[in-house]
Amino acid sequence: HGYLQKNAIHYWRDKQGHEIDFVLHNKRTNELTAIECKFTSSSLSKSRSTDTAISANIEAFRHHYPKGKNYIVASDIDTPFERLYGNTNFYFVNTSDLIKELI
Repeated sequence: HGYLQKNAIHYWRDKQGHEIDFVLHNKRTNELTAIECKFTSSSLSKSRSTDTAISANIEAFRHHYPKGKNYIVASDIDTPFERLYGNTNFYFVNTSDLIKELI
């Protein structure tokens, strides 16, 4: 938050229990950035159900707010990469790369 003080940071949750850890609104483009945080990326690769839950949460969010990027953040991601789940792009980054992307 120290690097992004100009931006309000929100979260999102619907009545079905889908949730997004952090949501940022870009007033210039009127897009919402969805950010899901994980302690390590190993939790993503060990369980397909974790991948499915993350995908379901972001897809539910994008049903209401279709414009914007979707980030999965974990401290141990050395090189940023992109993955497609269904029709939705996910960008996997560490915290430093996320800040670079958002500034």
